[in-house]
Amino acid sequence: MLKGFLFDLDGTIWNSEKTIVRSIFQATSEANVRISEDEILKRFKNSASPIAVLRYYGISTELFWKNYRKNYAVIQLFFNNTSQVLNTLLKRERSVGFITSLKKEFTLALLEKFDLMKYSMILITPSECRTPKPSPAPINIALNRLSIDNTKSIYIGDQNSDILAAKRAGCKSGLAKWGIRNPVDETPDYVFETLSDVLSLSGED
Repeated sequence: MLKGFLFDLDGTIWNSEKTIVRSIFQATSEANVRISEDEILKRFKNSASPIAVLRYYGISTELFWKNYRKNYAVIQLFFNNTSQVLNTLLKRERSVGFITSLKKEFTLALLEKFDLMKYSMILITPSECRTPKPSPAPINIALNRLSIDNTKSIYIGDQNSDILAAKRAGCKSGLAKWGIRNPVDETPDYVFETLSDVLSLSGED
C-alpha cells in the first residue's frame, strides 16, 4: 500500500499553458523578436519547459517572469474536485506533497488561490532544491522530510522528466495523462485518466 503521494503542479494540478505562451509572446515582443503566439505554442509543446523556448529565441528569463507575474492569475485547475481528492488522501492517512520547478513566489500564490496549501505536508520548489528533475533529488528530499520509504511512495507528473525522476528515486511513477503536451517516451508504473484515479492506490477510509 502506498503511503506517500507527491504531485507535480504545472500540467498536473493546474493548467498554465495559456499563461506561459502568453508570457513568452509578451517577452519576445518586448525584446523585438517577432513571432506569433501559434508558433510559440507549437515550440512550447515540443520543449521541456518555457525556459528552453526562451533560450531558443535568446530572450531573457527576467522578461518572461515579469510578464508571467501579470498573467498567472488566470491559471485554472484541471479538475474541480482537486480539493476533495487531496482531502481524501489525508483522511486515509496518506502523506501529500508537491514538487515543482515553478518559482516559489508563484507556487505559493497559486496554492493560496486554489486553497490547496492546507493539503500539502511538504513543498519542494527551486528554493528548496536547485537540482531540477529528472534528478531524483527533489523527490528524495521530500520523502526524507516526510520519513516515508521511497518504495512506498509515488510521484505523479505529466512529462518524461517526472517519470525519470520517480524511477531514479526508487518510487512509483504516475503519468497525469490530462496534462501531456508532448510525447512521453518513458513508461510509468501507472497512467491516470483523471486526478480521482489516484485514489485507487490509497486504499479505503
